[in-house]
Amino acid sequence: MEETESEKKEKEKEVEEEKEKFAQNHFFMTQVAKLGQDDCSSLNSPIPPAPYLKVSSPPPDIF
Repeated sequence: MEETESEKKEKEKEVEEEKEKFAQNHFFMTQVAKLGQDDCSSLNSPIPPAPYLKVSSPPPDIF
């Protein structure tokens, strides 16, 4: 079965769209990776407790 000229053009258009999407996603992911590398130092520091988590009185007995 032979492809018509319009089918070939449509397939080429789809391929170009996919290439463009890939390029955008690739650029985005490389930017995210760069950000992640910069923030690695914060992962080694201890996380301070949140003030609202400090318990002032024991929780009430529910049972």
